[in-house]
Amino acid sequence: MLSQFSCRRGPRSVFSLPRARWKSTANSKAKSEEAASSSRNKKYSSTILLPKSNFARRIADGKPRKEWDDQLRQIGRMDELYDFQRGLENRKDEFTLHDGPPYANGDVHVGHAVNKILKDITNRFNVLKGRRVHYQPGWDCHGLPIELKALERLGSQTKRSPEDIREAAKSVVRECSGKQMHSFSSWGVMASWSGKGIYRTSDRSYEAKQIELFWRLYEKGLIYRELKPVYWSPSSQSSLAEAELEYNNAHKSTAVHVGFRVDEPPVNLMNLLPFSLRNLPWSAVIWTTTPWSLPANAAIAFSPGMRYLLAPAVKDGITTICIVGEQERDQIQRETDIDFLPGAVGFLGKELSGLCYTHPFDHARKCPFLPATHVTTGKGTGLVHTAPAHGHDDYKLGLAHNLDCLTCLVDTAGNFQKDAGEKLAGKEVLTDGTNTVIELLSASGLLFGQKKFVHSYPYDWRTKKPVILRASEQWFIDVEKIRQPALDALDKVIMIPESGRDIMITQLKCRPYWCISRQRTWGVPIPVFYKADGKPLINKTSTDHVEKMIRDQGADVWWKETDDILFPETVRQSFGLTAADKITRGSDILDIWFESGTSWAAVLGEDKVADLYLEGHDQYGAWFQTSLLTSVALRGTAPFKKVFVHGFALDEKGNKMSKSLGNVIHPDSVTEKYGVDVLRWWVAQGANGSSNFLIGPKVLDGIRDTMNRLRNTVSFVVGVLESANAMQLAKVDRNRAPVLDAYVSSMVRNFGATVWQHYEDMEYNKVVLEIINFVNGNLLSLYLSAVKDRLYCDARDSLGRRSAQFALMNLFVTLNVTLAPLAPFLVEELGLIFQQILNFDPNRQKPAFALWCTFGWPSLALPAGHQDEALHEWARLHFPVVLHIRDRVNQTCPAQNLVQLKLTLQTEDNADDLNSLLKRLQLGSDMDGKTASELPEIFGVSEVVLEDWREEIGPTEHYGEMLVTLPNAGKDGLTTDPGQALRRYKFRVEPSSAAQCGRCRKYAVEANSGKDLCARCRDVILKDWGKDAGTLLS
Repeated sequence: MLSQFSCRRGPRSVFSLPRARWKSTANSKAKSEEAASSSRNKKYSSTILLPKSNFARRIADGKPRKEWDDQLRQIGRMDELYDFQRGLENRKDEFTLHDGPPYANGDVHVGHAVNKILKDITNRFNVLKGRRVHYQPGWDCHGLPIELKALERLGSQTKRSPEDIREAAKSVVRECSGKQMHSFSSWGVMASWSGKGIYRTSDRSYEAKQIELFWRLYEKGLIYRELKPVYWSPSSQSSLAEAELEYNNAHKSTAVHVGFRVDEPPVNLMNLLPFSLRNLPWSAVIWTTTPWSLPANAAIAFSPGMRYLLAPAVKDGITTICIVGEQERDQIQRETDIDFLPGAVGFLGKELSGLCYTHPFDHARKCPFLPATHVTTGKGTGLVHTAPAHGHDDYKLGLAHNLDCLTCLVDTAGNFQKDAGEKLAGKEVLTDGTNTVIELLSASGLLFGQKKFVHSYPYDWRTKKPVILRASEQWFIDVEKIRQPALDALDKVIMIPESGRDIMITQLKCRPYWCISRQRTWGVPIPVFYKADGKPLINKTSTDHVEKMIRDQGADVWWKETDDILFPETVRQSFGLTAADKITRGSDILDIWFESGTSWAAVLGEDKVADLYLEGHDQYGAWFQTSLLTSVALRGTAPFKKVFVHGFALDEKGNKMSKSLGNVIHPDSVTEKYGVDVLRWWVAQGANGSSNFLIGPKVLDGIRDTMNRLRNTVSFVVGVLESANAMQLAKVDRNRAPVLDAYVSSMVRNFGATVWQHYEDMEYNKVVLEIINFVNGNLLSLYLSAVKDRLYCDARDSLGRRSAQFALMNLFVTLNVTLAPLAPFLVEELGLIFQQILNFDPNRQKPAFALWCTFGWPSLALPAGHQDEALHEWARLHFPVVLHIRDRVNQTCPAQNLVQLKLTLQTEDNADDLNSLLKRLQLGSDMDGKTASELPEIFGVSEVVLEDWREEIGPTEHYGEMLVTLPNAGKDGLTTDPGQALRRYKFRVEPSSAAQCGRCRKYAVEANSGKDLCARCRDVILKDWGKDAGTLLS
């Protein structure tokens, strides 16, 4: 990779951060020797090549950190990266991440940060892979959340025209989307944040597309209008989709048991009873948590295959025959005011066919018992109260048996209408209306029991108030017709996590239909007029006309213009209407989930399928599902190839954030204190499948400390490399380089390959863990410590020093590229330094990330015939043993300065590969015509001696062993299951007999020679310091 680098040296850094300062790690043999040699050390200090860098090892929290991020963003031209990579025409492979639009109704929260940063990590990785990324951020700009904000702004004025509401809503959208955009871009999210680089569902072109798609679905027979029960919010006075509901698990309903009178018991059931009980009155006992729906009762549902009882019971001193489920009798006795008597007889539910009962509120009306598949055991009584206007199953049963499914006794505000009767009319069904229903049941002797029942109940997601099921004339998409094609398309989609597939399948199978109309003002109008008899007027001519007007003027025209403009003569003629025929303009708007669910068509175009959709797990039944349904309906394929689902952000204790708990953390407060990269690191660290993200001061402090340790490590590498010469590094003969350098380079490649795979699998938490473990691991710590002597004290252009710089350059590049998707601000900072080293774009015409875009991911393959190739298997198996022995030596001499010591090492004769590696390290590499053992550098001692193995353990020797994994040779040289082998070793340490060098401070000077420099340091001064050498050596 280094062979690609320009060799010209760029200008020095313009940064104003404090310079990092370094000290030599060499120590004296003793304090007295330290004092005696201090003058000599000062004499040679100018010849030590210490790291020098403007890269700060730490930046203070708060204002300095925030200002530095802002400066980096400007100097690094980070906002230009998206357009830069889009302009790389040589990149033919494109990656499309389609953005699910957040609501433009408030400020950002940590959930936004999780979503946008996960998307940005994914996009940046794909840029590094050599792809051109297509990412167009969007906003969901219509619907109730924004309309409620608009109404708040309008205040208590009595007259609020649709035009007033829509203008106020536009103001909310502009303000909120602008604030959110500012935050998203400040987090380093890569996008083109202006003009056509973003989308809003309130854009004219987007709104016009909705009209087109509505017509096409209608033309296919997939959209229809019908009166049927839908979720209705009395507080919003609008229908709601399932995705617009929140379930309150602590909701309290008044549950009642009611005995419906059976006036004419059938003979077949009467004959089951003894004669003494045949003249008793009969009651069919039902249980419901919605007493307010009982006035709309039209039938009782039963299960034909279920067993029931004719059970004699006493209620208020009156004996009656109760029809109840056999399994439910005991529970009914516990929860009601009735006492069951002996003598109950059982029968199958099918015997109830043809039976009728008296309506509990209209005593002149007889209602049927009807067989149904949705009746189950385990809860209730085995008999189900059926009100077709107030339940999905009730409605389907009513249609199948020609019941009255059209009459609804509840108005749009959730109050009983006049048809419900004088005592109920005008009362709110969920409060006073429920109480009055219970009072009327009690007065008529039909109330068998009542109690508070805590259960999960649907609430309006915005008003936080309970909803009801209410029959209303609405527009629907027929999910039944596209359910199986949607399931088939989903089967081809990659789901992360895979468990999400079952969730989507379950929700798709359970969705009976999709109500796409809403009774609000802020949205895209459903482009329909109605005849005097209520029949809808819609055809291609009418929708094309409205679509064109909206494309030219926006959706406001539906409320601003007259009927003659919206439904002109040409449109009338297309329906065969005359000017005398009365028409009424529709007042419904499209469901916002229809709007956002067709973003694949409005934003990407109908010829594209997104590579990825990435959202929270609340979108299984919402955006993921609506996008799938509309795409399959209109073009027969899923809109996405892959779906990634993430969790929610919670506080450190796993609690949901709320103002009342005082645990809300604003993402911008995180970036202002800790910097953007800490926020991004937190997101990546928590990206573990669909698990939730925990955030709080302790978590963030820990990440800040982790990143400071990372900066500390990187600052050393930067300091070493700022004096590097790219041309010389590119010419390093790797076949003559030290084995340690080759091994570390091999491990760096392994590290890069592992991180690459984690990025590919979108396991970003594993990326973070891998980086932390590598940077903080023993190998890197050993290497950075071991090569300091070469870097500081070898000749400036020696092979040993350049080889170490070459290895560190590969480490630096790999670290930068692996960090680039996660921590772009740190990488921009390092990239600017690296640009100067390589003189890459010295005039800063490109964003610094362009450096990594240009080079891409480091090559992970070994060049054929390279010494690393031969060393790789060797080193992978046996270098860990060498490092293990090193750790044992360190543990044995905790209080000693190892550089004073001589190490003698023995390993077993049968450990051929380990012994070969040790001998190779002892032999050393041919560096500038000289060879030197690598073992002292690795062990940090002055000298290492290898001895033949002896079984006996001497009095000063230390014994150790390590179990290693070895591949077993199979046929044709292929490996089979790995085996294990024990590697035994012994060592002893003793003081070195040599004297300390006054320059490098290693014990490498012949004792009593009177010299204060080792041979290496003397040669370096003669070579590198020219005319000053005489003075230094005198």
